[in-house]
Amino acid sequence: MFGSDPHWIYDDPSGVPDENDVTVQLPEALLESARVEAARYGVTPAAWLVAVVEHRLRPTRPTAA
Repeated sequence: MFGSDPHWIYDDPSGVPDENDVTVQLPEALLESARVEAARYGVTPAAWLVAVVEHRLRPTRPTAA
């Protein structure tokens, strides 16, 4: 189930919910890096990872409505 395959599988025919808890399993080396960076910003590793994902997925320019 958890391996190096980066593909997401979501088999609920109703679609992906707007918000849902997600469990992420990081390799030990990456987890340690997340802990170090989180400590640098004074947040939990989970909060740091959410901030990284939000920053990465934020549009770089406004989108048309």
